[in-house]
Amino acid sequence: MLQAWRRDTTYEEMTCFGKKTLAIDGIKIRAHKASKNNFNEKKVERHLAYLDNKMEVYLQQMDQLDHADELNEEVRDSKLKIKEKLQQLKERKINYEKLKQLCEASIDGQVSTTDRQQSYDPSY
Repeated sequence: MLQAWRRDTTYEEMTCFGKKTLAIDGIKIRAHKASKNNFNEKKVERHLAYLDNKMEVYLQQMDQLDHADELNEEVRDSKLKIKEKLQQLKERKINYEKLKQLCEASIDGQVSTTDRQQSYDPSY
């Protein structure tokens, strides 16, 4: 017999487990139609603008480090981290540009990252 579990249920109230062992799965699953899984042109443009701003900030930091008088281990590490972050942002930007192209090509101007078929077939 399984009992419905509530957040306010105490361990002692759960008689179905025999009070020996209790394991709770902490997986967070985002809904299929969650807003983070769906994109339209406006949302993609907003993400691209954010990425461009972040890239500009990192490039400015890189310029400041290039003009630094001393080139020590800390400066080299900072430059390496900035290069890695810039590379990650470039990869994300490429993905968002692909999403933008898919938005432009779709019937309703939207793309779902979980169900791409739905974006192309309105009868789905």
